[in-house]
Amino acid sequence: MMIGNMANIIFAVIGAIIITGVLVRYLKMFLSKEKSVKAKVTDKQKYEQRVATKMQAPYTKNKYIITFLLMPDGKKASFEVSELSYGQYMPGQEGILTYKSAKIIDFS
Repeated sequence: MMIGNMANIIFAVIGAIIITGVLVRYLKMFLSKEKSVKAKVTDKQKYEQRVATKMQAPYTKNKYIITFLLMPDGKKASFEVSELSYGQYMPGQEGILTYKSAKIIDFS
């Protein structure tokens, strides 16, 4: 009987930690301010991700990542973009990057 209660407490704590992490991530995303900085595209990467679930057959999902050098501080920032957007960025391209959290709003 005591082991069952301990297991319930452990699962409740783990669940609370997961829920807190998800809430913090979404609050950070929604409450962050839009930023605009001068930037340069330094890298483009395409990853293939194999996805397997119990409900459907395994399939491959592509992820497209664009990395920018933010000026003048020299920090790098990477963003996941759509396949269509991926083709519009070229290494060496410079412009004003407007972003919010982990989402690109504009680059021109």
